Amino acid sequence: MHKVSLSEITIIGFRISCPFGEFVTEIPKARQELIRRISEIDNIVNTQRHVGIHKEVPSNEYEAAYFIGYEVEKVASVPKDMISITVYPQTYGKINYQGKVEKIHGAYDELSHWMMQEQNKINYSNWTVEKIATDDRIIDFEQMYSINLDIFIPIK
Repeated sequence: MHKVSLSEITIIGFRISCPFGEFVTEIPKARQELIRRISEIDNIVNTQRHVGIHKEVPSNEYEAAYFIGYEVEKVASVPKDMISITVYPQTYGKINYQGKVEKIHGAYDELSHWMMQEQNKINYSNWTVEKIATDDRIIDFEQMYSINLDIFIPIK
């Protein structure tokens, strides 16, 4: 775990809005659709990596939004039913997580704890970023035994 700065990131993909507990099933559905429609997105930076973004929510929040897409160099056009969103430069606490999808919250807890120890506060108004390694041979996200991603939580 350490501090990093990320440059501006623009993604094109899908917005998912649901109760927080449903992300485990809704994100895989959006990911499958994203893979199926990859040919519709121009200027993809890396086809082997998805980018997920969301705002950290205090524990009393129930509903949240999550965006999953591909990072693009520039927006030429936005396919039907997709969105384009830009995350501006920010300093983050970073951790790499490799493991079962359903246990990802432990990595978030570990990074949040480290940030508190380092006297860094979460910036709830900025985007948390997940850079997710993909494998084009795996289309059904729920069948993946593990996931490999870098988690970036924004620092105030």
